[in-house]
Amino acid sequence: MTSKQEVLEWAGKQKFIDFTKIRVIPHWEYAKVYLETYEGDTDILLNIRRQLSDGNSLSAKQVAAVLNFARREGKAEMAGATKIVSEFKLATQKTDTIKEEIAVAEIQKDEISEFVDALPKEFLTEDLKQLGQQIADLERSLKDFKSQGLLGQIESDIKQNVQVEKEIREEVRKRLQEIEDERTGLQTVYNEANQHLLNLTNELNKAKLSYQDSLKLAAAQQKLDIMRKELEDLRKQWSWTDKILPYQWDDVCYLIGAFRTGKPGVLNANEMGLGKTAEFAFFYSLFRHYFYAEHGRLPLSVYATKKSLVHSTYKELKRWFNEDEIKGIPIIKLDGSIPVKQREMILEYAIQLNALVVVNYDAFATTPLLRKTKWDLYAADEVHKLRGGANPTGPTQIFNNAKEAANNSEFKVLLSGSPIQNNPREMWCYLNIFDEDKFPDPKSFMSEYCFGWGQKDSMGNPILNVSWDLLIDRALKNKVIRRTKKEVRPDLPDKIIDIREIEMGTGCQAQTYQMMRDYLMVWLDKNAGKAIAGKCMLDKINKLRQINQLPASMNYYDEDLEQKVKFDCWESVKLDEAQELVEELVGLGEQVIVVSSQYNDPIWEFERRINQFFPNMTTATITGKDTTHGTTGEKEQAFQQGKIDVLIVNAMTAGEGLNLQKFPDQWPGGASHMIILDEWWNPEFNVQMQDRIWRHPYAEVPEYHIIRTIGSVDYFVLEKIEMKNDMIHGIMERNELRNGGEWKSFLEGLI
Repeated sequence: MTSKQEVLEWAGKQKFIDFTKIRVIPHWEYAKVYLETYEGDTDILLNIRRQLSDGNSLSAKQVAAVLNFARREGKAEMAGATKIVSEFKLATQKTDTIKEEIAVAEIQKDEISEFVDALPKEFLTEDLKQLGQQIADLERSLKDFKSQGLLGQIESDIKQNVQVEKEIREEVRKRLQEIEDERTGLQTVYNEANQHLLNLTNELNKAKLSYQDSLKLAAAQQKLDIMRKELEDLRKQWSWTDKILPYQWDDVCYLIGAFRTGKPGVLNANEMGLGKTAEFAFFYSLFRHYFYAEHGRLPLSVYATKKSLVHSTYKELKRWFNEDEIKGIPIIKLDGSIPVKQREMILEYAIQLNALVVVNYDAFATTPLLRKTKWDLYAADEVHKLRGGANPTGPTQIFNNAKEAANNSEFKVLLSGSPIQNNPREMWCYLNIFDEDKFPDPKSFMSEYCFGWGQKDSMGNPILNVSWDLLIDRALKNKVIRRTKKEVRPDLPDKIIDIREIEMGTGCQAQTYQMMRDYLMVWLDKNAGKAIAGKCMLDKINKLRQINQLPASMNYYDEDLEQKVKFDCWESVKLDEAQELVEELVGLGEQVIVVSSQYNDPIWEFERRINQFFPNMTTATITGKDTTHGTTGEKEQAFQQGKIDVLIVNAMTAGEGLNLQKFPDQWPGGASHMIILDEWWNPEFNVQMQDRIWRHPYAEVPEYHIIRTIGSVDYFVLEKIEMKNDMIHGIMERNELRNGGEWKSFLEGLI
């Protein structure tokens, strides 16, 4: 049977224990022994021990965490033993030194004695002579005592008196001990009685507090019930009342309660895919009602998010804000690309209209009125992207501007689907915006809420991770909403679809796309009276689809070179958005599938970017042409075992047969997130690809992040997806002939 001491001796000799190197035996046994004998109060170990006592098995990460605690304790014991050995050696050295000094003193004594003996008699002083005479007199007196027997009598009397004294002393000692025992007994009785009195006092105080708390709780519950009844009545007025999920309604009630009880704000840290934007829309509908009832006016409100999500956020909020029913809840998107004066005019109009203003974080830097306005409600989505506040050289202007706007607001709602980052400095950024008093600087945040993680950075320093439990208990209690998909699984649909509509911007990708689109329209004008087959048009449209993903993936004929060459443009807003998503999801411990419907160049370019910017991530591709990391079957198995973080696939070659879903009964890895760069116009084909991570039985609800570029060919494909299959075949996949004018009318506004 392994003892705790054996575990400590073993662990103390180890380097940091990586969870990926955990073996069930003997590591699990060591962890079990350490947990059973652990007597401290560390929350992490207590929670793991509670799981063990409930009969649940421990994960490799939990075993590694326990053994790392044992490692620290073992190293501490080894350090203590080393210190004792060092002190013993030091004492031995001091003893040897003293012995040497004594030996030297003995030699000096002998030398002095020899010197004194060698002195002539005349050197003796008169005093020494007198002392010698006294000694001689004493010797004579002693001889007289002995000759008369007096010395023996005296010695006998002394011995007898000493024995009597010993007996008296022993009797006194016994009596003192009896008195001490009696005093100790009385002290014990007193202590027990006093402790009992203290216990009774504590119980009485607890009873008083419990009674007071129960009264407060009853009063608070009564207020909560009244408020909830009001909310239930108000809820019936909105079109979303039948669409909101139970947990979302609870969150909305929590947000309204926080506002009505005077709290400065709430952090909505629900897991990605649980509908935080929809929750905000539901909350905002009710918030306006209560704000008007309290202040006699409508609130000034702003919703900030990252640039690529402004349009999709605006559309989603607008979808929930049904104008026919809400009657006067306008929403305005502030476009950062228009001139500042025009932008501020639009903002002034929005303020007069009491509209909800949707902006990106960059707009705060270029629109002073955004920063200076006293907002009644400040909502910030994707707040974990505000990393610039933790820059070693100082916070970025975007961070400062976002913080200034937050400080000018009365009530804040911060939204983040991935609040716990492996980099605590980045997490501190948005918490500092949320509550500057509780989170004044990164250093104090890391010392109070972080613990050492199982990896090291490039400089060899341990990577810190945030303790969510400590954060909640010490700083964010009653200020945060945090749910996981696992907790609300019964309320969720079978699949979660996350549509991300992004703008192409004004760079070389947008210019290339516009040039190719114009070329197509001119070509159709030239062929207005000619018959053109659907498959011919498909080839033309596919060129736009290629540019929409990655311009450099498409060939064109260069008249000067008299040959086909690729566009020299590596811009891709889709790959940029996918890269941000991958960073976020892998940072949360997820594996990710990235899909292109038929093109390989964007796949290889995306893998290159991931390897360049995130060298610690493992990647692989399935294209039908790349065998760098083995066959398709070998990559599938590696992904199932959790050895690949990001798998980038061509749907044409990986749309059937692959099992990439999470399936804990069969394998430890798998994905529940798929990023779709583009869709095919056959809906059955798209569903078939999605099913790679959606199979029964499944452990988690899969989430599909579909990236669409605004005003691009994506919406032509989307319209075809929504049409019936026979129409798709009739229009695009047959050789039916239409003239150029008909095709132009058909494509206008869709590409």
